[in-house]
Amino acid sequence: MSLPPPLGGKSRYVAQRLLFSRQLVCEVAPRNMLDVGCGDGVLLSLVGDQVDRFGVDRLQDPPAHIGSARYLSHDVSTGLPFPDVSFDVVHTSELIEHLPDTRAFLQECLRVLRPDGRLVLSTPNLHYWRNVVEWLTGNQLFFVDYRAGQEGHIRYFCAKTLALLAREVGFRQIRLRTIGDWGGNNFLLKICARLFQSLSTTKNLTLFMLATK
Repeated sequence: MSLPPPLGGKSRYVAQRLLFSRQLVCEVAPRNMLDVGCGDGVLLSLVGDQVDRFGVDRLQDPPAHIGSARYLSHDVSTGLPFPDVSFDVVHTSELIEHLPDTRAFLQECLRVLRPDGRLVLSTPNLHYWRNVVEWLTGNQLFFVDYRAGQEGHIRYFCAKTLALLAREVGFRQIRLRTIGDWGGNNFLLKICARLFQSLSTTKNLTLFMLATK
């Protein structure tokens, strides 16, 4: 897979996730977007200058790949520092599992979206097929922390619970799918991973939700 320059240092799994996020953001041709928990700004770079882009994260310094996008340092667990109905798309990746109050966060995403705006959200999938293997072999489930500070994950979602929470706060037209697999050297697991990625929309590593205001 040939990767755009901002993805050059990313793992195949992370690159796949970011490229899928870009696809979901850009397919509605938004005039502007907000990336909540934008990290190093790669997704904003991938979306491109044709979209008016804003990023928010706890980092004090502007992200390395922020480019021409605008950046604000802010703790998003306290709310989003933007007016109501400001954005066509809100994107947030691998963040919701770290937040104590996921309902309040989704309400904030809904608030800053324009009517018919889109939320693009990804999070680790509790129903990841490999968790069945881990359970059967007596191992810890993927992304379920057992040490303080391990990953910082405090919330765990499968497709049903994520959709339920989104509907409760007022989102509609909710679509869910999963992509990706964890890297490994076991040949049998690699074969199983390919099968699951081709056959299942709900059992792969990363859970994506598209929800319309």
